[in-house]
Amino acid sequence: MPSSELLDFLKQEVAVVMGLRAERINVSRPLNRLGMDSLMAVELRNRIERRYQIKLPMVQLLKDGTVTTVAQALATELNSTGTATVAAPDNASASATTSDAPVQEVAAPASASVAPTATPEPAVTARPVPQAPASSQAVPSSELLDFLKQEVAVVMGLRAERINVSRPLNRLGMDSLMAVELRNRIERRYQIKLPMVQLLKDGTVTTVAQALATELN
Repeated sequence: MPSSELLDFLKQEVAVVMGLRAERINVSRPLNRLGMDSLMAVELRNRIERRYQIKLPMVQLLKDGTVTTVAQALATELNSTGTATVAAPDNASASATTSDAPVQEVAAPASASVAPTATPEPAVTARPVPQAPASSQAVPSSELLDFLKQEVAVVMGLRAERINVSRPLNRLGMDSLMAVELRNRIERRYQIKLPMVQLLKDGTVTTVAQALATELN
């Protein structure tokens, strides 16, 4: 059985993620009936992981999961992992994750300052095509396109050579959860957070690569 502390924590987190008051959360009502969508579920899962270092399956949060059933699943995981082990890294992990965001913020300007250093003579000889139009309409390098093609393939469980770079990602079968995962992978590599709409609203590998190239320049 989940402790009241666990239930209160989850109730509070669900309220924050969904923009509701905690007292309005019915712990026995499925989260998707309360209005939770896949993006909110990703955020909730991240918050749970930050606090308890346990990654719950998304299906547990979205497939008729309630605050109570999620708390039960979490309690089971905590008992199998051993509360002692979980308690110890809690502070370290919390500070690691909280410091994670600022690190990325700091890294963003760093990557911005790295981009101009690609402009001197060596870079021009290496790949002249992307350099010329960079200021007005950034042309993605083949390296960038290959990276994105590979990441889309991994996220969607397809072979990279089967990815049509001009076909909208949503037509290839990408849903919002896959888009979140893809955005996280791009952010890890380049410290740039692309808007979700860019990935899901008729975005292709090519247009996403162009948007990324523009940000990098």
